[in-house]
Amino acid sequence: MSRSLLRAASVLVGCCVLASCASFSDKNNEPFMGEEEPTVEEMVLAAEQAVAKRDVREAIIQYEKALDENPAFPGLKLALASLHLQLSHYQRAETLFSAILAEEPTNRDALEGLGICQVKQQRFDEAKATLVSALESHPDSHRAMTYLGVVADIEGRYEDAETFYIKALALSPKDVSILNNYGYSQLMARHYSKAEDLLIKALAMDPQNAERIRNNLSLTQAWQKKYEEAILTLSPSMDDPVAYNNVGYIALLNKDYGNAIQLFEKAMSLSPRYYQRAAVNLQRAKRLQAAVAASES
Repeated sequence: MSRSLLRAASVLVGCCVLASCASFSDKNNEPFMGEEEPTVEEMVLAAEQAVAKRDVREAIIQYEKALDENPAFPGLKLALASLHLQLSHYQRAETLFSAILAEEPTNRDALEGLGICQVKQQRFDEAKATLVSALESHPDSHRAMTYLGVVADIEGRYEDAETFYIKALALSPKDVSILNNYGYSQLMARHYSKAEDLLIKALAMDPQNAERIRNNLSLTQAWQKKYEEAILTLSPSMDDPVAYNNVGYIALLNKDYGNAIQLFEKAMSLSPRYYQRAAVNLQRAKRLQAAVAASES
């Protein structure tokens, strides 16, 4: 949020006191005095209050009203674009970021935001060009560096992705999202031990909001056949039957059919409601185990 917007939002227009007219003694003849429309400043303040309450949708409504009244209000487009991005309204966010860049071609937040919108809409060539422009104007942009890493991962360029994540971490070493992305990148590159180390570090930094990190960490552990560790990693954020089934599926992909069977059976024993899904996986594991045994006999 720009300082100018915050300053402006704090300036409230005082309520106008409408004096009654003494010459009208008959109430039927009193002039109608409806509620005054809120000022732009009041709309912005309402939006800020909604953000403080984590009511992003209400904040967007108030900001959109303010923008209709005064499109030139300082910082308004950026505040609104950031909220639309947060709610995955990528087209609307892109329109607003582009409008900012038309006036300020090197605006850091707008370049980063536009690049992220393009990544989310899978327009990767455009995203790379935008994010590189952000870095040219702002070499310390860890967000641009991170999303260049994300694009590199999507394109299977894991060495390039690692380079971007290392540079991003150098710029923002306490950013858990960068560590998580870096760890997931190493997971996709099948560098499981390194991925595990990165994700353990990320989890230690943010244990309270770590469901995605736990999912990624459990995958690195399961691919290394550390099945019990993987289940323990998942247990704070996932029901045990689901955890046993999911880890069992990685054991199945590992062609570790004996352990896969045990894990699926455990899932079934823990939850009758989960029986059908685990049973399908169990039968598949048994068929594959039997096929391997037959081929070796």
